[in-house]
Amino acid sequence: MPTALVVGASRGLGLEFAQQYLADGWTVYATHRSEDHRIRLRDLGARTLELDVLDADDLAGLAWQLDGERLDVALVNAGAYGPRNSNPQQPPATGDFDLVMRTNVLGPMRLLPRLAPLLGPARGTLAFVSSRMGSISAAGASHGMLYRVSKAAENMVAKLAHVELA
Repeated sequence: MPTALVVGASRGLGLEFAQQYLADGWTVYATHRSEDHRIRLRDLGARTLELDVLDADDLAGLAWQLDGERLDVALVNAGAYGPRNSNPQQPPATGDFDLVMRTNVLGPMRLLPRLAPLLGPARGTLAFVSSRMGSISAAGASHGMLYRVSKAAENMVAKLAHVELA
């Protein structure tokens, strides 16, 4: 039976990915940050793991809990949008910048060395959920500047992971 890890499975796209993998008969490890989300994921049939990608102890715990597991897919979906009104004329506050960049860029960077050994034996797939808003060439608006910049940086993390791990 194939195995998937969905990081950021509590709601939205992450929850849908977890549900789809479960429906296809996969073993699914699903990360969450709250008890109500843990219960919902558990009731769906997922193996739940508490994880806040901003917490170094949680990241170390994730690696420990998955030690020896063989992942066919690791899907990094955890993310933050931040202020919708950030643009070149109204840059984000420092706290907003720190939250979005640490969640969308530093989190994936810190996950990479923990996930690579779990994907290697299965020649598994590492996927980062990004957004068209992270495309430099397709940028046609400046709203959500902070989110756009963070997703462009996350895309670079994904590219460099591909170069290193392929």
